[in-house]
Amino acid sequence: MIPGLGSLNWKTSILTGLFAVIVGFFALLFPSIAGPFLLLLVAFVVIVTSIGLIISGYSVSEEDSYLQWPLMIIGILLLLLGCIIIIFPQESATIVVYVIAIWAIVMGFQNMILSITYAETRRGLLAIKGIISTIFGLLILFYPPLSSAVLLLQVFGIYLVFLGVLSVIVGLMERSSGE
Repeated sequence: MIPGLGSLNWKTSILTGLFAVIVGFFALLFPSIAGPFLLLLVAFVVIVTSIGLIISGYSVSEEDSYLQWPLMIIGILLLLLGCIIIIFPQESATIVVYVIAIWAIVMGFQNMILSITYAETRRGLLAIKGIISTIFGLLILFYPPLSSAVLLLQVFGIYLVFLGVLSVIVGLMERSSGE
């Protein structure tokens, strides 16, 4: 499995990619509806992640007990963030956009570094994903015309479609190689 591109297995990679393509096209075709939907989607992902972190912190083994409080504190903070996004969606939209931009840049650099160090023929997909993610994040942060909500959602939609297609390709490659 290619780190950073595939998930648990080829099926997960394909399903994640298809979901990203669907959400991307939704953002492109219906930007006025997509904004609130994507905010709720982000809130849902943050809340589910926070619950997972809280449970992980609560159930760490004795040898990993040093992780208990950091995991639980981060989980509680993420739970609060998810609730704030749901309660105050318009006020938190700008913050969510910048967090997504920074996340895309970090993930982009991570994928580019992995593409250099990963010794498989499919590492080119990691490089492409890294470049696309980095460009997307930098555009959001430093290109002022993207402050328009509709244009921002359309760029985000294009980004999701590209990444979704890459994930589907990776999943199909993983399936055909039998890994």
